Amino acid sequence: MSKRRYGVQEDNIITEYSDNNFTKKDSIRRFSLQLESSINKKESNKNIMQAIINAYIIHILFHIEFRSNLGLAFIYFAIIEGICLIIMFINLIKIISKHKHEYFNIRNTIDSLAILIGITIFIIEFILPYTYTYTIFKLGSIYRFIPLLVFKFKNKTIKQGQRRFSLLPFRTNSERLVNILRSLRTLDFITNDTTIDSQLEWGIRVICNQTLYSFEVISENKEQDELINWALSIRPSANHISQRISENSIVNLEGEIPIEIRQSLKYVDKLRFDIFELKKASENNELATICSFLLSKYDIFKAEGFNKDKFTSFIRIIQAGYYQNPYHNSTHAADVTQAYHVYIEDFNIKNLFNLNTFDISCCLISSSIHDFQHPGLNNAFLMNSSHDLAILYNDLSVLENHHVAASFSIIKDKNNNFFENLSCDLYRKYRSKIISIVLATDFSKHFKEISKLKLICKELNTENDKEFMLKILMHAADVSNSTRKWKLYYDWAQLVLEEFFSQGDREKDLGLSISPLCDRNTVNFAKSQIGFIDLFIIPMFSILKDVFPKFGKALKNAQINKDKLSKMNEEENEGKSVQDDLVVSSD
Repeated sequence: MSKRRYGVQEDNIITEYSDNNFTKKDSIRRFSLQLESSINKKESNKNIMQAIINAYIIHILFHIEFRSNLGLAFIYFAIIEGICLIIMFINLIKIISKHKHEYFNIRNTIDSLAILIGITIFIIEFILPYTYTYTIFKLGSIYRFIPLLVFKFKNKTIKQGQRRFSLLPFRTNSERLVNILRSLRTLDFITNDTTIDSQLEWGIRVICNQTLYSFEVISENKEQDELINWALSIRPSANHISQRISENSIVNLEGEIPIEIRQSLKYVDKLRFDIFELKKASENNELATICSFLLSKYDIFKAEGFNKDKFTSFIRIIQAGYYQNPYHNSTHAADVTQAYHVYIEDFNIKNLFNLNTFDISCCLISSSIHDFQHPGLNNAFLMNSSHDLAILYNDLSVLENHHVAASFSIIKDKNNNFFENLSCDLYRKYRSKIISIVLATDFSKHFKEISKLKLICKELNTENDKEFMLKILMHAADVSNSTRKWKLYYDWAQLVLEEFFSQGDREKDLGLSISPLCDRNTVNFAKSQIGFIDLFIIPMFSILKDVFPKFGKALKNAQINKDKLSKMNEEENEGKSVQDDLVVSSD
């Protein structure tokens, strides 16, 4: 099968500096030496031109004051003038040859004419020394000022332009970087080297078009096609509009967190924690239980001033608001919340990024609400069926926007507003951070965010990159079931496919094209899960392991799960082969 490309990247010319070759030490050293030499040369040329201008000024002053007294002895000053004019003329020819027809405009034409006038006067006076006595040539000294005035006028214009630019209210880092790259392109050795010049031009285009973290994924088989289409929420083509999705009723839960379930929380700080045991022990109150327990564990109610009773009311309504889907339900939300806690506590994110109770509470609350009122259908289905939510959120992170918006609507009720003791400014900070973390669970952003993580992971700044990392960790926690022990992983994988197949059945009933991974007649369990781990889990957790070594536990589990799936797939293929042989032999 031919390879297919997904994602958007700026077109680039393949050169010796692309990909791995660009990072070779010899190439970088050669480029650095050329750059240093060119900068030194440019600085030297600038000093020479300034000396020529100064010499020209001195010459003109002597010309005006002493020409009549020096007579023929003034030939020495004429030689200086000639040299200055010749250098100006050569510089003019170089500029014209470099820019050609682009050079000619009214201002540049006047510049050229001024230099030519100066040369003409010099030649006439050099050949006929006594012409300066004629009235018309007495104006020669004035003419000589023209090139000087042109130079001063251009210099003043540039400085005024720079001054006007500096008066702008802001200047972005990307703008500064683009200016640096554009300045590099004016260097002679770069202008003459199309390889380097094309790379700089490509870099400028990437920054200007804001595609620095754009990605390109290459698919080599049908299974990867489906996984990528699913991840990017690519809509299947459709020529039919579906009916609206009905709302499920909310069941109210009563009672406090029972003390006896604490035994099921024994491994709550570890990746081997079993959320299904807590679900059983808490009598289906796993989300309310885990959230209340963890917020108490971090002393957040006291430190952040949350109203504990109103939080309990809020989290119970959130728990009840999760629909009874096979996968996207309150158990999944509780599982993700516990996974984020493992990252914070056991994987030491708390200390590495100096997380305070504000940061931790935002992460845990975001985890608990991140799939609130999930209908068991993906964004592609909602967009393709013109669902009300897709219309409301303009096809942009439809479900993710709804999860967080619906959750905050519950907080508007004074009986559930556990933020009531916070100042308006602090509440806005909470709201802003929770929104950004929940929106980070939109899987269509996966490749872009991982591209950015890969770029900055070697030089992470614990302060500047903290917000970005909290969103990456939310995304990692959302898919953490692939990094659990085999039994837990296998149960979750069966549940997610059951939900996908349910969507596929519904699409088939509505006459819609079946979404990727949703056709129960074509999707192979082992192959689809191997592809998911290979394409999404291992690359992401490998980078996280490089930054945070304790993520090696999660990565190891994912690799073990993949190996077991591969073995399962081989056994299935062998079984099919034996069955085919039996059919052939019976014929």
